[in-house]
This record gives sequence, C-alpha cells and structure tokens, in this order.
Amino acid sequence: MEKDRIVIPDADGSAYATEQIKATFATRRSMEGFLIGLAEQLESEDEQWRQKANCLEVDKSLMYPSDYGGTIKAQQVCEDCPVQPECLEYALENNLADGVWGGVSERGRKQILKARGLNKT
Repeated sequence: MEKDRIVIPDADGSAYATEQIKATFATRRSMEGFLIGLAEQLESEDEQWRQKANCLEVDKSLMYPSDYGGTIKAQQVCEDCPVQPECLEYALENNLADGVWGGVSERGRKQILKARGLNKT
C-alpha cells in the first residue's frame, strides 16, 4: 500500500480508495449544487406570475386597505388581472392574513380555507 494513499475498508471488507471517496464527494457536491439550482429555478418559475399582476402598476398601500371602501378599490384592481387565480392560491397556501390577494380580502380567504377544511388560523 502506498504511504500517501488512505484506504478505508468498504462494507464488504474491500478497499475503498481515496480517489473513489473524492469522486463520491465531488459527485455529491455537484448533485447538491444541481438540486439547489433546481429548487431556486422552480421557486422563481412558481412566482413568475407576479410579474404579470395588475397590482404592480398601483401604490402597494392600495392593496392593504384599512376599511371596506378600500377593499372594494383593491378588488377592482384584481377584477381583470390575468394572474388572479395564482395570486389567490399563493395567499391561501401561505396563509397571508393582510391585504387583498387574488381579489379576495382576509375575511374571504378565511371563508375559503374553512370551506376547504384547511382553516389555518
């Protein structure tokens, strides 16, 4: 056996050379990097709908009303929004309590979750 080579016994008793260990770790690092990149890509793809939202064109405070009249105004922004369903599902899945999402107020989202049997509050 060479002095500069570390050999670790494998489960079956055979030698498992340093080169194999290095290759295994390199593969794992590559796989981890790939999986992290894939997760980031999927996350960004999942939220690309936001770039098409009508509310990007309005003052953000409009979408977080403090009274019923403000809620109506915010819902009007959502009326013809091309990503209204995605927005509403995002708010429901993430249990967003404040603001109008997908044309639905906090109270409306609570009712939807309750109807689905998923009341998270």
